[in-house]
Amino acid sequence: MTREHEIVDLADGIATVAERLGSAGDAASLRDELVRVRTGATVVVVGEKKRGKSSLINALVGRAGLLPVEADVATTVHLVVRHAAEPNAIAFTEEHPDGIPIGLDDLPAYASLDPVTGRVRRGGVRSVEVGVPSDLLASGLMLIDTPGVGGLVAGHAAITMATLHAADALMFVVNGSGELTASECRFLQRATERIATVIFVLTQTDKYPSWRDTLAANRELLARHAPRYADAPWFAASARKAGAGGRHLADSGVPELADALQARVAGRADELRSDNLLQSAYIVARRLVDQYEVRLRALAGDEELVRSTERQRAGLLELQAADAAWRRQLADHFKKLDGQLRLTYQRLAADLRDAADYRVLHADPYELATLADDLDAGMRGIWMQLESTIEQNLAELAGQLAWAFDEQGVDALSRTIAYPERLRDLPPLVIGDNTGAPLTPIHMVERYGPGMSIAFALGHIVLSSVNPLLLLGLGGFIGHSIHKQRAAREHAAQARVEAQRFVQSVFRELGTEVPVAVSQALEERITLFDGALSAKLAARRGELEQTLAESAAARNISAAELAQARTEAEQRLALVRPLLERCLRLLSYPAAPHALTSGVQ
Repeated sequence: MTREHEIVDLADGIATVAERLGSAGDAASLRDELVRVRTGATVVVVGEKKRGKSSLINALVGRAGLLPVEADVATTVHLVVRHAAEPNAIAFTEEHPDGIPIGLDDLPAYASLDPVTGRVRRGGVRSVEVGVPSDLLASGLMLIDTPGVGGLVAGHAAITMATLHAADALMFVVNGSGELTASECRFLQRATERIATVIFVLTQTDKYPSWRDTLAANRELLARHAPRYADAPWFAASARKAGAGGRHLADSGVPELADALQARVAGRADELRSDNLLQSAYIVARRLVDQYEVRLRALAGDEELVRSTERQRAGLLELQAADAAWRRQLADHFKKLDGQLRLTYQRLAADLRDAADYRVLHADPYELATLADDLDAGMRGIWMQLESTIEQNLAELAGQLAWAFDEQGVDALSRTIAYPERLRDLPPLVIGDNTGAPLTPIHMVERYGPGMSIAFALGHIVLSSVNPLLLLGLGGFIGHSIHKQRAAREHAAQARVEAQRFVQSVFRELGTEVPVAVSQALEERITLFDGALSAKLAARRGELEQTLAESAAARNISAAELAQARTEAEQRLALVRPLLERCLRLLSYPAAPHALTSGVQ
């Protein structure tokens, strides 16, 4: 049995004993931790659109055509690929937040753009989970395929950045066509704040013969712009070779990448999560052992125990006071967090506004038609980052307050913060088009008059013998060309005006809704924290009162009753003490670290 498996088995045993001894809360907490350990590692796959992310994931799991390659440019939709005994898919939408089963053939409809219109095929889709049998994923490893993060797709980058908080590793995908772009370098600079483990993959090596030169140039760029990743591993891969009936799998680079993900990412994540599980299991076992050792001392009439318990009770009374230090610390922490969130929101909103304004000025009307989708992605990305900041800060606060309560402190009370309703129902961006308007005589003169004038002037000056009908045709052609160019300019100008109005309305709603929603979320959480801490103090006080009561009762019960109570406590202690000893033994032998080396020499 491996160390990780032994830890899982031990934690499961401690949870079972805790339930049997009436510690339902400890048992539930351990079982939640067990679920997280068994979930496995999460790898977020990132890259600019059309870098081959989806094709690479298909090759890694051995299912050519599983994910639609159009998902590389899908708006806001994350595709989570996990292990399953039978292929299946679940779509998480605004209408079905808990998920709705869909067929694998329906993936393009839920997770990619319409190739004709460039718009999302189905609105309100936030993520899709895909389950397939796969050796790579069998250990619990999950791959998350994200939308493109480069160029003008600032909204996608914001959402992807927010997902990195929950990831164990980042797989950054480029191809052999050229060096890292400025937007890719900027993203990596920001990603250094979120995640430590990054694996780089250069795809489409079969398509670009000079990919080795590109890889060398990329390493040099990383050393200059993101030095933290200068020594990160690179893997070269060809999804096309891997999918060619398996004939070229060995030299496709995909098996080496799969081995690295399994051994260096999934394995390391398993160790870290197992260590966290072991620590939680130790705390529960230690508490149970202490509980029954104290009970035996109380039944034995230990006077020192009584004095110690009374001192602890007095300390708890101070902690339960309205002006206790932890309450001031709680208020101060939330005040600082509120200021941090406001500053974070202002910066993120300013970045998104700059990207939107740039797009309005430089994009053509066709590209502006997708502005609404990208702004929606950007707003959700801002919301996800604010939500992530809140949850991280609450987790830190829970640890800081542990001194006042016990080794476990208090749960961080993590829960989803509802996305503001008004931001879900923004009006669509409608760009008008006057090309289909009926032609009146005045319009005819405006459209063809200048061309006719030019044609007949030319005929009079240099082509006096030309047939008038030919001049008429030439004039019509010139007039139509002039009109078409003018109409295109007017349409572009009109589209920019309408897009700018739309951007202004979106950011007006964003500035109104988000600060209020965040403040409400903080108020709700400070109330929940206060309630949870107060309940924990009350529970601890109850334990102390019970110890004092047992000590007093031990003086007044018969010898037979006392012996029975002591036997029961000894039997329960015998259940948990061996489990605590196993925890201590495993804590004495931590797992050996893994080295993370490059896959391309």
